[in-house]
Amino acid sequence: MQEQAEAALKEALTKVMTLKVTTVPEGAQVTVDGRVVGRTPFAYPVFLAPGVHWIDTELEGHILSRDAIEATAGKTVNLTVNLSPSKAEVAATTDAPLKQASPVATHVAEEAER
Repeated sequence: MQEQAEAALKEALTKVMTLKVTTVPEGAQVTVDGRVVGRTPFAYPVFLAPGVHWIDTELEGHILSRDAIEATAGKTVNLTVNLSPSKAEVAATTDAPLKQASPVATHVAEEAER
């Protein structure tokens, strides 16, 4: 019976993509296509049907991160997201003047406000 279960699992994994999400820092809430799947670090991977999926990672005091992933059946993807502190968080933790955000950082910040 165990052999049948292992064979069925192997077959199922060929039809989905396995996603492993890590965030720096840990503790971020992860949402896939608008559904909360948990907080990092995950005990288990997330399985996605083939196609495009939106992965949001959010942690208080940090800028929301949004990534699009093209899921391919049978593949495993390790996604590491380095979350940037929000301007308010940076100002509260340092006396150094704030630097001008890069265009990419500005785009991410705009996405977080939507």
